Amino acid sequence: MRACLEVYRIILALAVSAGLSAGSRPGQGALNFDIMETAYGQMPKDTGLRAMEVSPDGRHLALAFSRDKKFHLVVDGKEVETALEGVNRLIWAPDGSRLAFDVNRGGSPGVLIGTLAPTGAWKTEEAGAGYQFIGDIVFDPSGRRLAFIGVKEKKNRLVVDGREGPPHDAVWYPKFSPDGTRVAYVARTGKLWTLVLDGREGSSAYDSIMEHHFSADGKHHAFIAQRERKMLVSLDGKDGKAYDAVNALAVRPDGRQVAFRASEGGANYLVFEGDGGRDLRDIDPGMIAWSNEAKPSFAYWAKSGDGYACVIDNQPQKKYPSVSGLIFSRDGRRLLYVAGGTTNHAVVADRGTDGLWTSRDWPEIPGYIYKMPLFSPDGKRVAWGLGDKGPIGVDGTALSDIKFDFYIGAPIFDRPDRLNVIVRRGDDFRLVEIVFK
Repeated sequence: MRACLEVYRIILALAVSAGLSAGSRPGQGALNFDIMETAYGQMPKDTGLRAMEVSPDGRHLALAFSRDKKFHLVVDGKEVETALEGVNRLIWAPDGSRLAFDVNRGGSPGVLIGTLAPTGAWKTEEAGAGYQFIGDIVFDPSGRRLAFIGVKEKKNRLVVDGREGPPHDAVWYPKFSPDGTRVAYVARTGKLWTLVLDGREGSSAYDSIMEHHFSADGKHHAFIAQRERKMLVSLDGKDGKAYDAVNALAVRPDGRQVAFRASEGGANYLVFEGDGGRDLRDIDPGMIAWSNEAKPSFAYWAKSGDGYACVIDNQPQKKYPSVSGLIFSRDGRRLLYVAGGTTNHAVVADRGTDGLWTSRDWPEIPGYIYKMPLFSPDGKRVAWGLGDKGPIGVDGTALSDIKFDFYIGAPIFDRPDRLNVIVRRGDDFRLVEIVFK
């Protein structure tokens, strides 16, 4: 599997300036890490590339391409499947151990699952066959369960763990709960749409259903729906008030409340519904987020004068020309977002023991942020990719010694001390692992 392994020892003992360390926690002024690179083969030549996907943990690369009227599958530089037919999409399990893909055998579409063993061995099993068309394919968070939309006899069915659900005229947006025990999707019969949860169709029908979400504990479910040109949020089967428009839906981790942006009569509001009734505030929010805690923090960004500001637990932060994204660390003590300025840069807010939030700018390194920055699993580090050609940024420092032509996938932490990124140099694909000391 690993054709070539190159290990470099790089220690950065930087006399970090105040600007570079402004967003750091104590003890994070210097970076000390190893870089390991693994060759993942080359871009296939004289072929038609059909799909290319990096696993969610950032460690694996799958390519599907056509040659001699057949489709081939390459994983981490090794051809694992040959003479396939009609591969159109590649879907990785969250931990990168399994890969689902659609195939067309003799005009009969189906789904295969390939399992990648730690030794590099590859094993394929059939998840479903004999359909006219394959729609969305999704894994549950553990990667052990699989669902896909299969069309048979002009009817759509959601197939979960190999078992077909009831037929509908259309099926959209299949989703597992965070614990993987529940499944929800949107289904149409005739002209009306319903939410199907745990195999049971909801009693209410709508003109459309736009999006749906589980609570973090998996016990509650909410969605946005439209009926007679009005939009509403339904929480656990109970419809809320109708508005002219609704978006930016967020579900509290314990499912007791939902928050969203609602428009009514030309004005925009921040609305809470659920326990405690309905609370409408004269605020025009952008993105909305809750931390995943027993007593969660609540954050949003909104217009502030001639700019935008993030507000965390009712505490306004610094104003910027623009703001995007909101990501809480797993422990809920830090919040990460992107602020626009001369370029754009990451902003990290820390919650003190007194409950007060303090936002700090990571330095503006030339180039735009390629993907939304992310925390390490323990919340102690922040990483992002700058531009589509690098460099990689970690804790306010640009790792300029790591050279490549462009990213194949964004930098991803798969554990607190390791950052992975798959890149391309010329025709070569490389897995770059940055292991912090």
